[in-house]
Amino acid sequence: MALLSRLAQTPAGSRELLAANCISYIAQCRFIDLRPDHHDKHTSGLHGNVFDPSGTGFVPSVGDRYRQLLLPLLKLLLTMLTCPGAQRSEVKSQVTSLIGAHSDTFTSILKSHRGPVSVATLEELSLVTGVIGHSGVGQDWSTQDSTALGSGMVHIQRLMLALISHYCNSQMWSGLVAEALRGEAEGTDVNPDPLVTLETKLKVLQICANIVDYCRVAMTMGGKEFSSPYCRIIFSPELMTSLSTNQSRDGPRAFHTSSSSSPLTPSQSQSLGHLIKQLREVSDGYQVTLESSRQIQRKISQPSSLSQDEVLQLVSLAASSLPLSHQQSLARRKLKKMLSLTKKEMDLHAYITENLLYVLWRHLQFYLMHCKPVGWGQRHGSGRSFLHPTYHEKNRWFVHKPAKVTAMETTFDLSSLSEGVSPGDLESLKMSIGRCLPSSLFQQLLDVEEGQEAGRRGQVSFIQALVHRIRKLVKLRAAPPTATPALVT
Repeated sequence: MALLSRLAQTPAGSRELLAANCISYIAQCRFIDLRPDHHDKHTSGLHGNVFDPSGTGFVPSVGDRYRQLLLPLLKLLLTMLTCPGAQRSEVKSQVTSLIGAHSDTFTSILKSHRGPVSVATLEELSLVTGVIGHSGVGQDWSTQDSTALGSGMVHIQRLMLALISHYCNSQMWSGLVAEALRGEAEGTDVNPDPLVTLETKLKVLQICANIVDYCRVAMTMGGKEFSSPYCRIIFSPELMTSLSTNQSRDGPRAFHTSSSSSPLTPSQSQSLGHLIKQLREVSDGYQVTLESSRQIQRKISQPSSLSQDEVLQLVSLAASSLPLSHQQSLARRKLKKMLSLTKKEMDLHAYITENLLYVLWRHLQFYLMHCKPVGWGQRHGSGRSFLHPTYHEKNRWFVHKPAKVTAMETTFDLSSLSEGVSPGDLESLKMSIGRCLPSSLFQQLLDVEEGQEAGRRGQVSFIQALVHRIRKLVKLRAAPPTATPALVT
């Protein structure tokens, strides 16, 4: 698998693998469907917990052995999906067929966030969400596919959107990282290695980036006409969920000050208020990571300035008996690795910011310029929210309403996408959007652009263009400040 992944990194190698039906042969692997279930952990015999990441015995657990086969396979698929070339559409089609043939396995992995979190489960979920996102599984909501394959694709799509409340919530990231590291260090008193901590955090950020990217692509691919102004609406116009209960005390900035670290409900995570809150917190996280990167850079440039305690924190316990010069050399080597991981973390923060901002802009463009409330649709013989009453049914705008949540499964009901929004929803959005998008937030987003490397200015200028469009939308379509009543909770 490692050899095939290296071949797939080049367009020529990817073409050869595709011509050799590599993905079709992989889809025939029976082990993919043999993923151990969580309920088997009490009956795993001598090997202990099926999904025990700590490896308590000499023989790896059943879950570890399964991942030793599955993870290289997922990395190969992801490499082929992300390799540039004219054959990408064919790769997507074959990967989609593979996912459909093993939909139970992918469904089980997407549900794994309900169980214990470990570094292994985070890596597995990161690769699965990446493969699903790049292959476009379940994104054609306009089709009415009642087959078993189509039903499986829609179910996978629901589970992908259900992950928004758990992983697209920056207040939970530190808790997920801490829980995963506790599992790795179980039975030991050694503090987690800084490199392992950064790598684990990158896995959580990558999951969030994959989910947000999935929302962006699924939203923009409105039917078959990608270039049309029509797109799917995933998030409701609700802003109250992002406003703190202490708003009267804290003012307009209160919408990002909640200290809760529990998963959001679907209605909370599926609102524009949550998007705005995450934009601010992700941009804040970018600045924190940028400052951390600068501190590491200073330590690398001046290794002699490191104190003995700082050196001991960086080197392993076995190296503590080495001469100080050797310890400083090892510490400098580890600092360089940490700097590389920190730059990747900054890139992920910027990538998440770009996608969140794009999703927010498209939703605001719809709600503030084109959305017809439910009453309008009823006057035209329909209770649904259409951009134009004559537009074909399969290319309509969708307003994604959350389904009822049960204790067994947290998903979204796609059958309720066409319920529309009320006139009160639009009026509340117009009255409060100006206060939820202050100039300070836009400046934070532009600071993310400034913090990126000079060689990537052409890529990150996307943020500046989106900020300009959102500002223009808010200025032209939002209610005047003098007419804004006090928000009620």
